[in-house]
Amino acid sequence: MQNRPKGQRILVKVKTNNSTYVGNFFVPELRTRLSDVLNDKDKDFISLTEVSINDSDKKTAFVCLNKRLIESLEPYE
Repeated sequence: MQNRPKGQRILVKVKTNNSTYVGNFFVPELRTRLSDVLNDKDKDFISLTEVSINDSDKKTAFVCLNKRLIESLEPYE
């Protein structure tokens, strides 16, 4: 049995200067909002899982993005 971190996964759309990413963003249980994780000054990167890049049908298992390169991030449905 694995010890999975507690929290929620939110499907998000992230736009950078060159690309658009759609994937699952994990918000830990101790953080209640997406913005809490983004505003964490101790972390320079965000992680996405099951990611589609530039509307590709191919899914990438994991992508790590530098927060300084993000132009926008929004929940995606």
